[in-house]
Amino acid sequence: MSSRLVPLLASFTLAFGMALPTASGGEDALPLMKKVQGAMYAASEEMQVQMDLSGPGAPSGSRVFQMATTAPSGGEKKTLIRFESPSSIEGLTLLTVERKAGGSDNWLYLPALDQVRRVAATDRSESFVQSDFAIEDMTVAVDPESRSYSRVGAEPCGARACTQVEDRPKTAAAGKASGYGRVVLHVDDELSVVHRVDFYDKSGGLMKVLQASGLAEVAPGVWRFERAKLANLKKGTSTEMRVLSRSVGQTLDTAMFSPSNLDGW
Repeated sequence: MSSRLVPLLASFTLAFGMALPTASGGEDALPLMKKVQGAMYAASEEMQVQMDLSGPGAPSGSRVFQMATTAPSGGEKKTLIRFESPSSIEGLTLLTVERKAGGSDNWLYLPALDQVRRVAATDRSESFVQSDFAIEDMTVAVDPESRSYSRVGAEPCGARACTQVEDRPKTAAAGKASGYGRVVLHVDDELSVVHRVDFYDKSGGLMKVLQASGLAEVAPGVWRFERAKLANLKKGTSTEMRVLSRSVGQTLDTAMFSPSNLDGW
């Protein structure tokens, strides 16, 4: 697990990346994306998620993981994803810390080696647990220095009104670190949640489409999607994630959101 795992999980608790307008002249989307960030943050949240892969060469069976998020007012947002099954990846844990200054840092706990490794920027575009998601899809944070966002249109998301926001790398380093040339987010005009994300490769072709469904108010004023399906149009594969259980506002042990404690969660 650019408003992408929301640039999340995007459709569950993903807060997508946001920044300044692109050079194409589109309207500045930073204020809108700040609303997206606010809508996707909760002081604390936990859920159990099932991941199913399908298509040519896709591994059989479901993957199940626990996800915990803490986002104290004025503090850094931290997210933990720990796999419970299958046994081949049981205990694999991803920690994401969204820096206040922009961007995020990621660490992986590898139970087979009993090691915690920091994820290099060049590894963030690799497939995550053989799914259609990459680490960058699940962990991109606000980074106005490296990425730029602009409004590029409006299109309904089913019965709901949505604004399209384009995300592009702003620097050469950001472009090199990402597996995409640009990303287009479909943002709900009223609730500021992201219904759909279109991922384009660096030659301009549509590469993946993430579609969220099952929008529900899980706590007063807190809206989440219960399902998200990411289709890889290049490979003919797809990954669907479904929330099995969720709780919002509970007390979490903040010590578990540390690279040194990933083996104990």
